[in-house]
Amino acid sequence: MRRIIAAVVLIALGVTLLASIKMLPKYLAAEIEKVIREEVVVENLEISIKSHSGFPLLLGKIDEVDVKATNLIVEGLTVDKLEVEVKDLKLDIQSLFRDQELAFQDVDSITAWVALSEETINNYYHQYVDQQQAFVIDLAEDGAILNGSIKFWNVTWDVALKGRFEITGPTHMQIRFLPEELLIADTRFPQVLLEIINDQYQFAFDFSSLPVPIELNQVKTEGNTLMIFGSSPNR
Repeated sequence: MRRIIAAVVLIALGVTLLASIKMLPKYLAAEIEKVIREEVVVENLEISIKSHSGFPLLLGKIDEVDVKATNLIVEGLTVDKLEVEVKDLKLDIQSLFRDQELAFQDVDSITAWVALSEETINNYYHQYVDQQQAFVIDLAEDGAILNGSIKFWNVTWDVALKGRFEITGPTHMQIRFLPEELLIADTRFPQVLLEIINDQYQFAFDFSSLPVPIELNQVKTEGNTLMIFGSSPNR
């Protein structure tokens, strides 16, 4: 009888353990989401964890983590969409549950992309750079054009400042608009006007506070959207 009871207890414990392990991906995903939400402001956040076996998850070994976010606030900029894919990750479980921190002990690869709509870019530009809303940003195939007017020497100049986006910064986490060509209806404009526009109406996006260790490596426009791509540093 004792053997039967012991066997039943072992079976029950085994079933409970297997059920707990089966729930680990969702549990870990919920904890990761909680930590990210404490670090950044985000409207919608979805974390999914894929693992061929549940047991390695107990040690923080994860085959793949997918992150999808919309309306994420990064340094005052509202990111329309963010997607991240992390493969073969070794997560510090103690830091996650004890300190509420995301610490990567090892990772094979990280890929990510950010989408900024033309409307989002204009909202940021008018809030932090051009409060008078002298210019409107139109995304172009090879960059962007700032269309607007500026008053100088009691003359209103209708101008279009054409430029491109470039990855800058010591950690390659900034996107800066670099003016390249000033188009103007009246070509007899003073050189100082170009210098004023270049100095006062440049802008940049800083993604260094993204809750994922990447560096940016590509930026391009797709219709009315600015697409920014990143991956693991030094990859």
